[in-house]
Amino acid sequence: MSFLGLLRPRTHLDSTSSQGEAPTPSIKSTTSTFRKRLSSFNVFRSSRRLRKSAPNGAVGFTAAGRSPYEGYSQSRETTPEPSLEIRRPSGLGRRASITSDGWWAEEERPLPERKQSVSTPELTLFFDTAAGKGKIELKEKAWGVKAEEVKRWASLPAEVVKRVLEYVPQEEVWKVGLTCRAFLAVARARTYRNINLLNASQHQVDRCINLLAQKRDLAVLVDCFACTSLPPANTSGASSPLPSVSFAIALNNMQNITRLVLSWFDSALLFHTTFRLRHLEFLCSTASRGDLEALSAWLTNQRTIASLSFPQLHFDEETAQWLAGAGSQLSDIPEDDDGPEEECRSALFPPTVLPVLESLCGPSSLVTVLVPGRPVASVKIHLHTTIYDGLRPSSVAAELGKSTVPIASLAVVATAQSRIDARTIERVVMAAGAELGASVTTLEIECALETQVLYKQVTSVLPRYRTLQTLRLWRDVAEALPSGPPDRVVFPTSSPPSPPSSSADAASPERTMECAQFVVWRKHCPTLSLVVFPSGASWQMSEGGDGPTVALVGVVEHIKSDS
Repeated sequence: MSFLGLLRPRTHLDSTSSQGEAPTPSIKSTTSTFRKRLSSFNVFRSSRRLRKSAPNGAVGFTAAGRSPYEGYSQSRETTPEPSLEIRRPSGLGRRASITSDGWWAEEERPLPERKQSVSTPELTLFFDTAAGKGKIELKEKAWGVKAEEVKRWASLPAEVVKRVLEYVPQEEVWKVGLTCRAFLAVARARTYRNINLLNASQHQVDRCINLLAQKRDLAVLVDCFACTSLPPANTSGASSPLPSVSFAIALNNMQNITRLVLSWFDSALLFHTTFRLRHLEFLCSTASRGDLEALSAWLTNQRTIASLSFPQLHFDEETAQWLAGAGSQLSDIPEDDDGPEEECRSALFPPTVLPVLESLCGPSSLVTVLVPGRPVASVKIHLHTTIYDGLRPSSVAAELGKSTVPIASLAVVATAQSRIDARTIERVVMAAGAELGASVTTLEIECALETQVLYKQVTSVLPRYRTLQTLRLWRDVAEALPSGPPDRVVFPTSSPPSPPSSSADAASPERTMECAQFVVWRKHCPTLSLVVFPSGASWQMSEGGDGPTVALVGVVEHIKSDS
């Protein structure tokens, strides 16, 4: 490569004299091009650096002037003129530009058709949607109705639809809500009106509580709510408080609820609630002194409760004595002795608590505390102690007589688990008849006595009830202690009652004996007009042209643990 040294660098004069002249092909231009290509390699670029000495002869100073190879820049290719054409990167498909037709011009594709919404299924009756494969094909013949008929049903007022749905069973209401939008709102209100979770699994309870906690618009539809699977109290900090928070939020969202059934009173769940109840029921079997105090403090703000029920509550002897205080059925203290226990009782449930209470169900020790000074007209007493253990029937009857209104309905319950003897039941019913005989119109007795023993007791106490019209007798057979809540809770409903069954044979020996017993009781209580026997047979006395006649109305079913 000795010929590379023959090239001499161009001076400034040469560049000036050659401006404006077209380059002519020569051996120098060819050699320059060849040398320029070789200089792209590192082996030549590192050995021949373009350096120039400084004016003062210093070595290593990079020249700031023009490079000796600037004169050969004219031999390079000129930059092409700018074009309107869009250059595409490689691998992106076919070429496109603003001057050429795009893919939308080459192929016309129709827009996808919107599918029919499933939230309004009635609209599918008015359109033919079978226009292609995979489309919803729904004809009028598939529904069995015509489009005009469905449109007429959808135009019904909400009051009419609500009345119609009252005849639909509860388990079938959700199907009616899926028919059309006009039925959806009414069916949803009917579905969420009564929520009974007594027999639901824990998974079902959690899903329902989470739904009511997240959807306030559904929680406000709840009118009656029953649940026994309450979250445990987080006292030790081991369990997570999130279930309790969700339950509290769900209860707080039920602003229109009027009936509440819970397993026990939990102040953490009910403290921030703003609803106003009419019916309250607790299914707990025990309650401590602290529970009663917390319940009394919470009931201070619930001034609209008209029905309070404790169907399974049983106090121990110490709690019963503390609750009853002076003048109770478990104490021999004179009535004029106002001791500290009397002050505790009046302070626990002052007259401002439950001012409109009308119906009360619970143990005798609690009933005698809550009835005085309140307008209680219906009482259901659960007996757990006998006259041999300290029960005083006369004191119980005297406390019942302190109600501000006459008591019209009285029920005495002595279950098989309580082991109440026949003498105690007779003394309680007799004392109540002596005190309330002029106002009681409905008497109900539920016990585990034999049928003939029960009939004999009723015959002896009927003369004391001078205005009695309805008598109901139930026999509770001995069975194992309940391990959970009752099978069901009867919620108030506006559905028309079904007619009583009259399939029982009135000529059977059992029915003949019941009819004869009704006639005997009628002689002791002339106002008696309806009797329900332990078998469920309902007999009614009616006045006719030939005199009073006894007729079998039907057979009714007794629901236990109903307040």
